[in-house]
Amino acid sequence: MPRRNLRAHAIRPKIYFSMPCLRTCTKEYTLDMAQPVPFSVDCLLDATASVLCHQCSARKSLCSPASAGMLGNAKELSVAIETCRTVFFVRVQGTLDENKENDVDMDPAVLEPVSAAILGLVKAFDNAEMAHRKEHRLTDSKKTKAAALREYHDHLNVRRGLPNSTPLLRLLPGDEGYVAWLAAKMNFEQRIAAVLRDYFEGADATTLSYDFDNGLDLSLGWDFLDEL
Repeated sequence: MPRRNLRAHAIRPKIYFSMPCLRTCTKEYTLDMAQPVPFSVDCLLDATASVLCHQCSARKSLCSPASAGMLGNAKELSVAIETCRTVFFVRVQGTLDENKENDVDMDPAVLEPVSAAILGLVKAFDNAEMAHRKEHRLTDSKKTKAAALREYHDHLNVRRGLPNSTPLLRLLPGDEGYVAWLAAKMNFEQRIAAVLRDYFEGADATTLSYDFDNGLDLSLGWDFLDEL
């Protein structure tokens, strides 16, 4: 078996993570913990030449990111994960502000519902992505998959030609999984808003709005995620 040459520094993709890695992390993530930890997609691109991530290489399995027609939705998920990590976990650990002027000592009782909200969003994304694959027959057997891929590429080209199309395509009304993903995002927003209202008494509802391109409007000053 050829030796797997490794990078000096592994890359952890924020958007092009492997779906098998996402499912593994979802399965292993637990809410029954004394001190909740932030959810993260443990997908590492550590090889200099291999197209497989660390986990998929070890398992000798297909390494596939989210479908191209849903990479924009993968970014939405990644922004939500990163926002919650920054707002509720990094800030607690005192690494966001060197002077610790803005540190918030949040109780695990606060962090647990945040973790549950993120886990629910992750599972909803996985379900929507699988529905998208099935709609476009990307789960077909080898015998018919080649034709399905050609049709899917045509579909992507049409989507990219639509007015206001974004480089990272997203589900549109009428697509399989669109309504379920929209509902999951709304539910996530409501759950996070409820946590903030309960913890920060009297918080203005306008500060709790959630933008899946930018994150929570809490004036944290962190930029958009790079599109990796």
